Amino acid sequence: MENEEKLVIRIKSRRMPNSEDWVKGTVVNTNVNGETVGHKYSFEAKVYKENSSLGIYGGSVRDLTILKHIRIKQDIELVKYDGVWDACSQDEETQKVLNTILHYLSDIKNFKD
Repeated sequence: MENEEKLVIRIKSRRMPNSEDWVKGTVVNTNVNGETVGHKYSFEAKVYKENSSLGIYGGSVRDLTILKHIRIKQDIELVKYDGVWDACSQDEETQKVLNTILHYLSDIKNFKD
């Protein structure tokens, strides 16, 4: 039997101070032992309670920025959406992170004040 590593995406988020709509968070891949695997990502999103034609894929996320942390004080902007796509890397890793964040943000109950 192969020794397969299972990756788990962990997201921490919080509402930004003095804002009902803005959420800030981080995403990391970890293995079953809890060790970080790969890069760390941060995101900021403006999330409304209702879906909208202005939202990503008609959803409730109307603004989203995702950064990939390469090393200390060096980030790459992978995704930028503010009503239209300004940037969105099409590689598999970025798409996985984007879809995970959108799924997470679609459930308003995840947010901590």
